[in-house]
Amino acid sequence: MFINMLNMIDILEYIFDVFIGFDKVNYNEKDTYILNVFFMNNLINKIFLAFMGFAIVLLLVFIGISLERKYVGNTKKTRTVGKILGVSLKSIALMCIIPICSVIVINTVSIVLREVVSITEENNDTKYGIGTLLYLNFTMCLERDEQFSIKPSFDDDLRKEYLAGNKTYAINGSEDFFEEKIDYAIVIPICLMMLVIILICAITFCMKMFELLLLYIIAPFFIATIQHDEGQKFYKWCKIFIGKLITGFSMVILIKIFFIIIPLIMKSNIVFSENSMTNLLVRSTFIVGGLWATYEFSKLINKTFESKDEKSVIKDVLKSKEKSFDFEIETPLLLKSKND
Repeated sequence: MFINMLNMIDILEYIFDVFIGFDKVNYNEKDTYILNVFFMNNLINKIFLAFMGFAIVLLLVFIGISLERKYVGNTKKTRTVGKILGVSLKSIALMCIIPICSVIVINTVSIVLREVVSITEENNDTKYGIGTLLYLNFTMCLERDEQFSIKPSFDDDLRKEYLAGNKTYAINGSEDFFEEKIDYAIVIPICLMMLVIILICAITFCMKMFELLLLYIIAPFFIATIQHDEGQKFYKWCKIFIGKLITGFSMVILIKIFFIIIPLIMKSNIVFSENSMTNLLVRSTFIVGGLWATYEFSKLINKTFESKDEKSVIKDVLKSKEKSFDFEIETPLLLKSKND
């Protein structure tokens, strides 16, 4: 069970590397980033074009209503035909460039994150999983070879073999350490807590990416409503899209930074006590506290950047056609208040 937990932690670490763009995936025999698979997929593009067609029909309905209000209706707030057609052309242009802009923005964020993490990892000469570090920490003073158990450290020859990738805890661990002497009452809860929190963050990130994908697909409907309310709903769409982008990637980068900081704690030569159990408890406290702080901080970022309009904006767009028959031209949200 203990080894399986460590394996799961290593797998989740790899998943975060894929999310952030450190590791590529193979798609149609080509190596590419996971976000490109979603946002540059032919099927997604076809779905986007289908929604764009429906949005153009909705836009034509809004154009007809605007013209009807100008020549037949009694409302005083009317626009010129030139302005109506100009807004319509702007909407169609936005529908055409929104796929390019979305892909550019997402890839730019991904590149920046990769560069930031690369700078923080530049001093790491070896590649090993967090599961390996946890295993080597939990087996301190449990070496079968007495020469390593007298004064164990991450710099000894035994552990260097694991850090260099020449040995793995799953295959060679039982040969070099007394695994039956590990204090599982401490180790299992720590590993379980790490698994739960990291898994929650991974699932949350996947949800954010699918929400971004759905927002991207239905973007033409929000653009079509520019003719209806001069951009108020599209402005809300932009706020939600940017909020999802920031909260999703911030969660990934925070977990990745946690994975970078762990080795600094685990591999440090700081001796908290002559008692090996005390050292284990102190290091474990740092791990649990750091992971919990990372999770709480990601929740704080989520609350800060999530749009308050998220729950109502899609519902408003679906009702736009019904409300359009009671249509009254509104001034732009950012330019003028309704009371002016």
